[in-house]
Amino acid sequence: MNITTNLIMTILFFGGIICLQIHLSKKAGKWSGLVLPILNFSFATLVALMMSPTHSEVTTAVNGTIVEAIRTPIEGAGVHMLYTFLFVNIGTMVLLLIYKNYRRKLNVNRAMN
Repeated sequence: MNITTNLIMTILFFGGIICLQIHLSKKAGKWSGLVLPILNFSFATLVALMMSPTHSEVTTAVNGTIVEAIRTPIEGAGVHMLYTFLFVNIGTMVLLLIYKNYRRKLNVNRAMN
């Protein structure tokens, strides 16, 4: 696939997610609009836990045979995990902002009636 096709598919995918979030946020029940942010938050937590390096392994091989393997903790692994967690949760924040905006409009309309 070429770059143009990938770009169009990505835009359609994220546009569809945003349209779905808007539709769910407009529903009467408050929990329906929180489904996508909760799923995204759960996914982000898993990604942050799985992607963060905690140890570094150095192996020494002689003639193709591993003689020594040393595992050492990585300095600043917690900071790396925090940055990964915050970066992956940008989508969650966008979904929550959409939810909050449409719920506010829904509450204003209910108060006026």
